[in-house]
Amino acid sequence: MPEDAPADYTLTMSKSQRLRLHDVRAAYRLLGECRELGADAVAWRRHLLTGLCTLLGARFGVSSRAALVQQAPTRVEPEDRLVVVCPDDPRTEEAGRAIIRDPSWHGSTVLAALTVSVAELGTCRREEVVRDGVWYRDFAFTEVCRPWGLDDNIHSFRGLPHRNEFDGMAIFRALGDRRLDVRQRRLVELCHTELAPLVGTALATPDQPNLSGLPPRRRQILERLLEGDSEKQAARFLGLSSQTVHDHVKVLYRHFGVASRGELMALFLRRFRGGLPPAPPGGQGAGS
Repeated sequence: MPEDAPADYTLTMSKSQRLRLHDVRAAYRLLGECRELGADAVAWRRHLLTGLCTLLGARFGVSSRAALVQQAPTRVEPEDRLVVVCPDDPRTEEAGRAIIRDPSWHGSTVLAALTVSVAELGTCRREEVVRDGVWYRDFAFTEVCRPWGLDDNIHSFRGLPHRNEFDGMAIFRALGDRRLDVRQRRLVELCHTELAPLVGTALATPDQPNLSGLPPRRRQILERLLEGDSEKQAARFLGLSSQTVHDHVKVLYRHFGVASRGELMALFLRRFRGGLPPAPPGGQGAGS
């Protein structure tokens, strides 16, 4: 714990620092929505970050998974483990993805301090670890956050020891907005604590067979199979030949590591529980 840690880390807690009932309800509603999207490793993370940005009045969120080395997270791994959202500005979202993958970003001494401290504390606000005078002189703020209109932030890490990995995320408010407070930090902490045990089970990861990147036509056929259609029924419903559907089904079986429709349905019931997440926008015939 840092020497200048606020009183929030003691048993003394003011009313304004406590989570309210509507905070807890909103957190569990968001987690439930993520579970419904759990079969798609990218979709559920995007929804989580977008939901947290909405709940916290934040502008930018990033989520990643990386290896654990002596219980401290290493630098962010390749893009399939990195999800970035900026709900009101796709341009900032795309730039943020490139910036976070840039090695110079990881050379920031402030980010290094945040990484070590958050690995110990679990979830904390930037100011609980790094003083203003240091943050506002650091490369991470002057060359990255300020030009893209970002400032105050909350970081959260949760170890996944059975996978020898950590699950991490950070939420940033817009430059000039009010600071994120203790209650909001507790909201992120609640969400991440409840979510971490689901990663790799109810919530798919990029290294597991999942829906991320599956062509729209193949998703449509998968949806029909999970609804109970035979291949012939799926072909009639989608206006395709039986052979085309059969070829797609064989690819789906290989993708999910199963040998039959029964095994496929069992996989979704066991791991994801809900139905198939909505397909992303796209043409009816895309991916056919």
